[in-house]
Amino acid sequence: MDLLKILVLAAGVLALGFVGYLMFAILRHDEGNEKMKEISLAIRQGAMAFLRREFITLGIFTVVIFIALSLFVEPKPLVAITYVIGTLTSALAGFLGMNIATKANARTANAAMGSWAKGLKIAFSSGA
Repeated sequence: MDLLKILVLAAGVLALGFVGYLMFAILRHDEGNEKMKEISLAIRQGAMAFLRREFITLGIFTVVIFIALSLFVEPKPLVAITYVIGTLTSALAGFLGMNIATKANARTANAAMGSWAKGLKIAFSSGA
C-alpha cells in the first residue's frame, strides 16, 4: 500500500474518531425539561420517518444504477460495487448526521437558556 492510501485511510479513521468524540460530548448535555424532551422526540421521530422514506427511494435508485453500471461501464463489477459502497456510506453519514442533529436540538435550546455561547457550541458541534 502506498503512502497516499495510508494517509487517506488514517484521515478517515481520525475523522471518525473526532465525530465519535463530538457525539459523546453533545450527548453529555442535559435535554432540559419534560416538554423539551417531548418536542425533541417528536422531531426525531419525524426526521427518522423522512429518512426511512428517502432511503427506500435511494435503495430503488441504487439498484437501477447498479444494474446499468454493471452492464455498460468498464471495469464492470468494480465501478458498480464502488458506486454501491459510496451510496451506502453517504446514506450512513446522512443517518448519523440527522440522528445527532435531532438529539442535539433540545440540548442546544436548554444550554442556550443559560448561556448563548454554550448553546452555540452544541449547535455547531452537532451540525445543526
